[in-house]
Amino acid sequence: MPLNEYGYEEDVYKKASEELEKRVKDKLPDNEKYDKMFVERFLRARKCDVKKAEEMLLESLKWRKEHDVDTVLDRKPDPRIVRYFPHAFLGQTQHGRQVYFERTGRSCLPGPEMISLDDLFKWKVWQSEYLDDKLRNSPKKTVVCVLDMDGLSMSMLTKHVINFVKMVGEVEEKNYPESLHKVFVINAGWAFSGCYKIVKYFFAEEIREKIRVFTDSGYEKELYESVPPEIIPTFIKGGKNKYEDQEWAGDLTYQRTLPQSSEHEGLHNKETIKAGAIHEHTISVEQDHHIEWAFLTEKHDIEFSLLCPEGKHVHAPKKYTPNSLPEKGAHKAQKKGTYTVVFSNKASWTASKTVRFTVGSVGPE
Repeated sequence: MPLNEYGYEEDVYKKASEELEKRVKDKLPDNEKYDKMFVERFLRARKCDVKKAEEMLLESLKWRKEHDVDTVLDRKPDPRIVRYFPHAFLGQTQHGRQVYFERTGRSCLPGPEMISLDDLFKWKVWQSEYLDDKLRNSPKKTVVCVLDMDGLSMSMLTKHVINFVKMVGEVEEKNYPESLHKVFVINAGWAFSGCYKIVKYFFAEEIREKIRVFTDSGYEKELYESVPPEIIPTFIKGGKNKYEDQEWAGDLTYQRTLPQSSEHEGLHNKETIKAGAIHEHTISVEQDHHIEWAFLTEKHDIEFSLLCPEGKHVHAPKKYTPNSLPEKGAHKAQKKGTYTVVFSNKASWTASKTVRFTVGSVGPE
């Protein structure tokens, strides 16, 4: 008996699909979203077990009603969150699958005092619904994800980020199953290996089996067998689409300026800090504005911290090692006043440290 594209015998799959549709027909909202694609993804998620698929689908319907998911695309996504995630839907593969591209290593998620897990949840649901609409109008109903880890460091894996990744796994597994075709993780260095060991179990085994991990080479052949190089940015090896230094164009979730390819781009200040010394940089900030920073240390590690107007730490001292891309962060000012960025080299007895950095203030959106 021939198998269909999902790996099931066609007659068995068709019969199970018809039975599931019959069971849930009167329970589905009167909305074009709840079509055959919607129903069958739950069937495949439960290996064609109609009873289990029905239970899973009905739980998802409750979740959608509780969070008013059917209307999320009527509202714009939170612009504060968009700022920290360079990403885009770039087009389709040779086989008609959507392609999602993300510069994960360049993302910079601030703490929960600025962007709460509930804010991130709403943004994630918006993004998932956006993709769902694109899949509904695509020849193939699954997405290929390309995640560029260039610039990733272990310091980015905060408790807030871990909670966010866990939430993403739960939302996708329970409510958008069988939407993923394959994930290409590229430029994955030692930092990714450390991070992935922590977060991989937030995703179902079926998801993990679809993830292909590559270091700084060796991915071109397999990637470009699935994704046309014409839609991949040129800063990715083998890519031919010249996106750098301009806003992404075309069919995008959001218009977003890509980070500059030069590691020193935008780091306007440079200081050499002698052994045993510190360097302080002050900035006047209005209440509820965001202090944002980025810095690079050359060759040696450096300790970074942020003081509020009363001289207390609002970003505890933390040692950062040299990296090819800037360390980035942000803090929401609870009161108006002068804040102080501190780079400390007190731990060194002999070596001077050179730091390139920028510090700025951004008003509330």
